[in-house]
Amino acid sequence: MEKIKLILVLTFSLFFISLGYTQSYYQVSGILEGTDRATGKSFKLVCENNFGQVRLYNFNNSYVRVPWERKDGQPISEEIAFGYVNTFESNDDGTFQQARDIFLNRLTRNKLDFVGYNFRTILYINSSTGKVTDVEFIFLDSSPFANWSPGTYYEIMEDYKNNMPAFKVSSTGRLMNYVLRSWVEEW
Repeated sequence: MEKIKLILVLTFSLFFISLGYTQSYYQVSGILEGTDRATGKSFKLVCENNFGQVRLYNFNNSYVRVPWERKDGQPISEEIAFGYVNTFESNDDGTFQQARDIFLNRLTRNKLDFVGYNFRTILYINSSTGKVTDVEFIFLDSSPFANWSPGTYYEIMEDYKNNMPAFKVSSTGRLMNYVLRSWVEEW
């Protein structure tokens, strides 16, 4: 009987230790500060944890709290709001694939097991230039993505902002204060 108790205690202990390790960076909402290894530049990321769902974005993100609206102040039509009118040119799939590849290449480098998890990426794009200005990530704090350091996410954000070619924003998209490109990777 004592052996069974000991095995149960050890099993539960290991489970809770591994759970704590998985959630080490992102289990509590707050500001995460660090230094970029490549440039030596300091950064701040905002971590919002709402019941296990982590929302991570740059502290200086200029769009994340700004409502999506038309530049001229007119209301957004339902066609635009619900995605019936494309805010990107129809021949812009190559840029979208390059955006996905930036993240997928990072997965390959870190060689983690992501089966059964999903990860959302949201790109905030300047509607005049088509350049990525801000990035947001959403994932579960119990997923393998929670093992990545804040510095890794900062590096990915910088990749999007500095290494992405401009998206081809449509005439409708240019009416907006910014446009979004968002997707979920599921494994």
